[in-house]
Amino acid sequence: MSYELTCRLDGWGAVRNPLDEDEHIDVVDGTVTVDDADLARALDREYDVLTLTEPVEDETEESTVQDEDLDEAFDVEGFLDRTPMSEVTEDIADGMVDDQLDQVEAHAEREGVRDAVEARREELEG
Repeated sequence: MSYELTCRLDGWGAVRNPLDEDEHIDVVDGTVTVDDADLARALDREYDVLTLTEPVEDETEESTVQDEDLDEAFDVEGFLDRTPMSEVTEDIADGMVDDQLDQVEAHAEREGVRDAVEARREELEG
């Protein structure tokens, strides 16, 4: 889904991404188009001259990424390096990384994480 924001000022070529300070988003024909609901909300809050064409509705379910390249975008080492380890194992048990379970298992060095992956696999199979 794409979200459009209209710009009330002429001559704006790009705006800074409020979620990534190093990235800029082009303003094309007075419109900014983004695919991320959180980014659309952040742009709307950050810039008084930008207005969402249609409000972004809050999703009733947990937000899930529906991206075919999720495995490439998933930072397995960053996920596994978090502390405390209980947060990592809880996310595994809750199914937060079911699509990346093979990656998590291949990079898991802490025994508690390996145990959580094994338990999650058993739960998925059973």
